[in-house]
Amino acid sequence: MTKGLKSFFIGMSILFLTSCNSPFVSGKTVTLPDDIKNISSAEYLGKDVYALDTYNKRLSHRYKLINDKGELITKETVRYMYPDASFDKEKSILIYTLKGEYKLINKNGDTISKGYDSALRLGKGIYMSVSNEKCGYFDENGKEIVKPTDMKSINISDPNFLPYKSENGKYGFIDSKGKTIVPFIFDNVGLSYEKEELVPVCKDNKWGFIDKKGSLIIPYKFESASGFENGKSCVGLKNKDGVIDKNANILIPYEFEFIMPIENGFYRVGVKNNKAIIDSTGMEYKEAIIDSKGKYIIKPQDTTNLVYLDDKNMVLLIDGNHRLTDKNRTILTNDKYNDIDYYDKDLFRVSRNEYTSKYIIEKYGFINRQGKVIIPPKCSNFIEFKDNTCIVNINNKYGVVDINGAYKIDLNYDEIRHISKNYFAVKLNNKWGITDINGKIVKSIEYDDIAPINSNIPCEYNIILKQNNKALFLKIKE
Repeated sequence: MTKGLKSFFIGMSILFLTSCNSPFVSGKTVTLPDDIKNISSAEYLGKDVYALDTYNKRLSHRYKLINDKGELITKETVRYMYPDASFDKEKSILIYTLKGEYKLINKNGDTISKGYDSALRLGKGIYMSVSNEKCGYFDENGKEIVKPTDMKSINISDPNFLPYKSENGKYGFIDSKGKTIVPFIFDNVGLSYEKEELVPVCKDNKWGFIDKKGSLIIPYKFESASGFENGKSCVGLKNKDGVIDKNANILIPYEFEFIMPIENGFYRVGVKNNKAIIDSTGMEYKEAIIDSKGKYIIKPQDTTNLVYLDDKNMVLLIDGNHRLTDKNRTILTNDKYNDIDYYDKDLFRVSRNEYTSKYIIEKYGFINRQGKVIIPPKCSNFIEFKDNTCIVNINNKYGVVDINGAYKIDLNYDEIRHISKNYFAVKLNNKWGITDINGKIVKSIEYDDIAPINSNIPCEYNIILKQNNKALFLKIKE
């Protein structure tokens, strides 16, 4: 077939796709760079910039960044970006490159910052950097706010109140411009949450709390202190741990060897007992679980074996397996799993090993709060629900089930990708097409690749169809 005829047929295919009887809204076609051979997914970054993932692995990515003309805006191959990265909201975005550097790029693909060993976005155009064991801060223009110093890497949640270690070895706080807010007088500082007004600080081996103007609110008297979260802080006094509120009122008495928050407002605590286990420091204690009022949920024992806890269920480690129980620790299922993780909508994702002559393969499924199996743990893929449907891979064939585990699309395909609430990309014999939620083919299986476009901001398109070196951007009507 001549090049002209091939272009003609591709054009006719596009015309067919965008006809009045099609679920697709009219799109546009671009020519892709030669080094984009595959597209597994895409992210819209705003300002007509798209990140195309050319690497079909769940936890690994190889993004190429193109503009709306199909041109590469940077030669960098990107391994990671923040999921909500957007040039519409930010002057620049932080990328982690295939070369192992964190750096900022602008919408034109220009590198505007130094490369760092590690970097963290703090919000409001402020970033923390780590290189050569020194920490510092830089802004969205790539400008370093302060000279990197040997302060420890601290968990930071407030870009307007940044801990910093001066040349005299003391900690203080600066704003996003590098201006000193609180003088450098502290031996150590704790975690500062943006929504919490109080911050733990240490002087002369005692911890207290200051506000974000530097005034001392709770005196230096604690041996340890965590940052306030939801108005509560775990503190240590006279070798015992408890919980206080922002007025230093005692919420949980100082009677534990240790106390640490776990999910859903519960705490794991250590209770002194001369016959209990001995930890690495030589301290004797038994573990227990308490609620926010100090009431025992699991009484002291050698080990709580607790994996997860909320107001309805527990997940316990019993004889090396995870077991789902109710809040009274009554086992709800006889099935034994490697892992049980709370997922969403009263569902738990479960996994167990399947053994072959050569391999150990982890298989996934879902159960509900009563322990009923919704999707049997036979799926080779790391399953998750989107729009109340779940893509499953069983015996190397893919299908789609609903929230009750009923099949919407049978196990007929070599791969499936979620596009939108009612449409899926399906692969068969190395070619891709599109089906609706009921399994009806709405785009014949003839494309080299079909990938969803993910976006947290308004985007004109939500799908890319690749044929040879052409990419068709389309919007699917729901």
